[in-house]
Amino acid sequence: MSRDTPAPRVERIVLEPSLGSGHGALGETLRAIADASERADGVVVVGPPEAANLWGSILGELAGMGARWPRVVFVDKERDTALSSLGLEELLSIWEEYLRESSKYTLHISVNLDARVSRRDLLSRGLSSALRYLALVDVDSLRCTRLPDCALCLQSCPFSALEGKPPRVEGEKCLECGLCTSSCPSGLLFQPAAPPSAVRKLVDAASSKGIERLVVTCPWGRGSVYDAPGSSGRALVLTLPCIAAFRLHELLYAKLRGLSVSFYCALGEKCSRWAAAKIHLEAVGEVEENLGPPLGAWATAPSELPKLASLFAVKPRAAPTRLPLFRLSASEACTLCGACANLCPTGALKLSQDGDKVSLLFNSSLCVGCSACVEKCPEKALTLSRQLQVADAFEMVASSGVARCRQCGAPLGPLARLKSLERRMRERGFGEETIQSLYLCEKCKHEKLFQEFLSSVTRGS
Repeated sequence: MSRDTPAPRVERIVLEPSLGSGHGALGETLRAIADASERADGVVVVGPPEAANLWGSILGELAGMGARWPRVVFVDKERDTALSSLGLEELLSIWEEYLRESSKYTLHISVNLDARVSRRDLLSRGLSSALRYLALVDVDSLRCTRLPDCALCLQSCPFSALEGKPPRVEGEKCLECGLCTSSCPSGLLFQPAAPPSAVRKLVDAASSKGIERLVVTCPWGRGSVYDAPGSSGRALVLTLPCIAAFRLHELLYAKLRGLSVSFYCALGEKCSRWAAAKIHLEAVGEVEENLGPPLGAWATAPSELPKLASLFAVKPRAAPTRLPLFRLSASEACTLCGACANLCPTGALKLSQDGDKVSLLFNSSLCVGCSACVEKCPEKALTLSRQLQVADAFEMVASSGVARCRQCGAPLGPLARLKSLERRMRERGFGEETIQSLYLCEKCKHEKLFQEFLSSVTRGS
């Protein structure tokens, strides 16, 4: 950060136990939080258990007032300190750093001209009271456009709220669950209201303090999360717009750092986002059931999901249906032409020649499931399927002997490619002499033509 750029500022607001005793007191508190969220880059609200029980309603009111609610974090003064075994000041410093990192992300805003705004709010907060901050998703558009055949995120949304390339959100359909962000293996899709780098910073801080697990919940579960069944151990409670907003990428990152992650959906089937939460929990279940411990200690961790998955031991019990991890297979129709390797945007495919053998090699830790290879294969010989065994190594998916010139023995390329060309030429009625010329190198073809020319000249004279 440059000297001219001020450090992100986070304010604290302490709530009194009498918060819910009167409408006037609650209104004053809401305005104080809303004003602080406008002045500062983030707000940490410290309150009693009564405030935690009302947190879903409080955030809803703040959103209606035009406050930057995604940058407001609640800390239960009694139960969070007990759950984490940290002092209050130590706990607050963790959340302040989380908010400072979150401030690097730009939130989505809409203007609600039909909003009912009190005269007091209009005078004190101006047009800000007509703003509405949204938990929509963002995408790294430049990198996304380099994957033109990928549609994983579009297919993942249970509400059909994404369209186009790069994906655009249809505001009326989107429920701001964040589920789609886990569908992008490259990690290009994210929710600014649940910033990936801020979550990783939180994981690092928790790990350094001896925290053993994160408990992810939504605002409506903030008060009852402490009574939810789950594993024991020191924990932090992370509140996101929906539990589905916690990406699988950060789940694996937490596991690398020695933290377990549990999810608590308070409303269950009564929630409008339950379809997304259910899918997310199924994907999390696949991770927990099939991925073992990390294969080592890692000072740094990649952002791509396949690379993260390759850092874990695997104990596969069933084929995955939710995790966007892929394997490639090739049928006998593959001619090893190399088109797929040339088009692969991540270098997950390459052609290799060793002596008289040409091989198509695939690295599952580099594959982001974009389907460019499948779509562009001229023989339609490639298939992508979901898998759990991800390894940072190239494996052979197809091979062929090397064809050699029948005149001089020079290498011509994969024999499978020439056999495929021969078959097509025969189907189209080419002459035998033309077909056999496939098996001559360019030098020998020229010599053959030259000899034929000399013979014709000799005959003519």
